[in-house]
Amino acid sequence: MLTPAGSLGMIWAMPDESLPWVKDVLAFIRPLEKDFKCTISEETMGKVFKEVGEHFTVEKDSSMKTSWQLTYDGCYKYFMSKGIMQSSTDEIKAQFKTWFDDVMRKHFPERKESELLNFSLVYLICWCRKINKK
Repeated sequence: MLTPAGSLGMIWAMPDESLPWVKDVLAFIRPLEKDFKCTISEETMGKVFKEVGEHFTVEKDSSMKTSWQLTYDGCYKYFMSKGIMQSSTDEIKAQFKTWFDDVMRKHFPERKESELLNFSLVYLICWCRKINKK
């Protein structure tokens, strides 16, 4: 329980969809989010902020970004580490592997096995202050 005028901070790290290949990879994952409770889709985030906004003022900042250089396998493992993929059936995981491979061939047709790819995360940082209701 927060004290009156208490603060709450929330942070989400989301793949940077301004990278075309990341957006294409996420096109497979987004439909799976419908029944998954921990998502980062815009629709779900909107519901979170609507509910939070009933009790808190909300200041959002999504200007922070980090970038890594990952191998093809490192990028694949990142997406496979997400809870939504971990909880998927073996059939969905196999379909995702095929999708991922197709997306990577499309965006990196000359890719070499050891080539490093740019992979970014955008952080959504929210500072919320409890609204005092009388």
